[in-house]
Amino acid sequence: MDELIQAMSIAELENFKTTYKDNGSITKIVDGYIEVKARQEAQARAKEDFSKAIGKLVAKLPHPDDVHNIYLAWREVEVEDTTHEGEEVELVVTPAVVNDEGNITTPAVMGKERRYPKVMVYQWVVELNKGFSVGKASQVTTSKRAITLNKRNGQALEFIGNFLSASKACESLKIPIGGDSATRVLNREGYILDAYTGTDFTN
Repeated sequence: MDELIQAMSIAELENFKTTYKDNGSITKIVDGYIEVKARQEAQARAKEDFSKAIGKLVAKLPHPDDVHNIYLAWREVEVEDTTHEGEEVELVVTPAVVNDEGNITTPAVMGKERRYPKVMVYQWVVELNKGFSVGKASQVTTSKRAITLNKRNGQALEFIGNFLSASKACESLKIPIGGDSATRVLNREGYILDAYTGTDFTN
């Protein structure tokens, strides 16, 4: 039944749920699929809008001769938290000059600088002319629960990664499992699971 439900649109799922409104277990499963499909559609629209916005932005940028690619990564970085007042610290602007006898001939020039506490935040990080290389095989030993995860993209399969288990895949992809089965959650999200016997796992 999972495959049948997964192929339905949101409108079809709503009708299906009405048919089985007295069966709490079925309506709960269908509600889960409706929630996932609504989120996927919202993400697809956001992704399309994002791609269009990036295209318009890049089209207006000048092209330096030595820039061949631009890599944008959504990454956690350390930044100064300027919402706090900060602390003023004294520091050496110009070191003191000492002669051969160890005497100071020119005193150090001191100054003050405001320091702010550091916090970790997610933001877009830009890298120019990023080089991509194939990583070394992991030394992790595989297990019977290891899986290869793909997702259908039109008529093609998009490779997502190799994971030690379905629960590890959910953890990596930040998909909440709740009290459900990790395998069923991934299926509901539209992923295709296959057994994996290698040792090259996705971080």
